[in-house]
Amino acid sequence: MIHNVGEVPTGPSFAFTAFGDSGYQVPFQANLTLAKNLAVPLGIHLGDMTYSSSLTNITEFANKIKNTLGTTFPFMLTAGNHEGNGGTRDGLLREFVSRLPPQLALDPAAQANISRYYAVRYYFDYPQPNPYTRFILVTPGEGSRWGVEGSFNVGSESHTWLRDSIRGARALGYPWVIVCWHKNYISAGGKSNEVGSTIMNLCFTEKVDLILQGHEHNYQRSKGLGNPVSPVTILEQGPNAFTKGVGTVLMINGTGGQTSLDPFNAIDGDAQYFAAWWGNNGQERPASTGYRNPTYGSGYFRVTPTRIDGGYRAAVPGVYKDDYVIA
Repeated sequence: MIHNVGEVPTGPSFAFTAFGDSGYQVPFQANLTLAKNLAVPLGIHLGDMTYSSSLTNITEFANKIKNTLGTTFPFMLTAGNHEGNGGTRDGLLREFVSRLPPQLALDPAAQANISRYYAVRYYFDYPQPNPYTRFILVTPGEGSRWGVEGSFNVGSESHTWLRDSIRGARALGYPWVIVCWHKNYISAGGKSNEVGSTIMNLCFTEKVDLILQGHEHNYQRSKGLGNPVSPVTILEQGPNAFTKGVGTVLMINGTGGQTSLDPFNAIDGDAQYFAAWWGNNGQERPASTGYRNPTYGSGYFRVTPTRIDGGYRAAVPGVYKDDYVIA
């Protein structure tokens, strides 16, 4: 069966948005307003929230989410390198967690100890009460800074936990597994490999459907990728339609609202892995009706038991748009 981009899904479905690197000011508010206008029931933050250690700013960040989307809206958090430990970076992670506790049931270990695991290493199944998607949120590249082992080396606690969480979803018959974290492995911007190859190898080997990241302050969406990771293998060129179970699609979106945006380098060696992108240097694919700099926006997804329609929607002031399907 051929699945076309833009085809209206039938049957059960849910939508969600995802972005990282938001700050707490006007562009961040625009992304929240976009989520409200899209009427999504779920949001994912991919790390680097306020870029500020001020508790006033952290409170403002949380209040904007609650005032725009509602006090019980599940805006699920992933820690980034700017959510520090003991104030060593821009803010205390637990200050975010206390203001924005999870609004969905988590995996048993995280549910029993939210202050330890939430935003660091946890999963949740969605939608309830009849889930068909597992979201797994982890923090590779951060070591054990939050007191949870996070090397993701083969045989480590974190690697075993992630592997078992993916396989557990498959054993339950879930068609979709989406893994989220902040830092990058490949990127045609200014970021280098900050997470190591073992977590990517694991996700490719276990046929994770989507990987969602922030960190690089642009938008990049890959082709269908797989093993080995040195170099990464392109299993499907796409550019907009992918076959479930063949490759993994990676989205990097750090246009959540932080005011410094990054270019896309079309001659970077990693550019070959990406099918769509937006950078603040005039680089974009697919071409929009009128390039805008800056552009802030969200990854936008609609998920059914048989397909994921993914893409990017600009919040302010851009017009860039991306659409693709995995089925």
